[in-house]
Amino acid sequence: MKSAQTEETSAATKPARAEHNGPRKGKARPSKYQRHPKNPFRPGSSYGLIFDILATRKDGIGRDELINLIRKENGKDVKRVAYDLSIILSARESPASARHRSCRDGFWIRRQYHHYTMMLA
Repeated sequence: MKSAQTEETSAATKPARAEHNGPRKGKARPSKYQRHPKNPFRPGSSYGLIFDILATRKDGIGRDELINLIRKENGKDVKRVAYDLSIILSARESPASARHRSCRDGFWIRRQYHHYTMMLA
């Protein structure tokens, strides 16, 4: 059994809970990658960041380097970055080919093993 004094002490030392007011609605952090004019994704989104990074590399980029750049820019872990990247990489063969439903039209990715190059429509 706890004594009344220890219950009062533990209740007094607990920090107050912050109220939850729904999802965070802060502004997106500015990226060091300039937004491409044909980027179909929301500004500040992970998909938009991946699009902008691929668009700045005209000769393409390796998978490991791309994952590291994305991680540094948005702070996600490798697992979540790999998922976001797989959505963008689902755009294959042509600008209107079958792709993941979250991946927008207007571009496609040329793959050469683990080297990716963005092709714009």
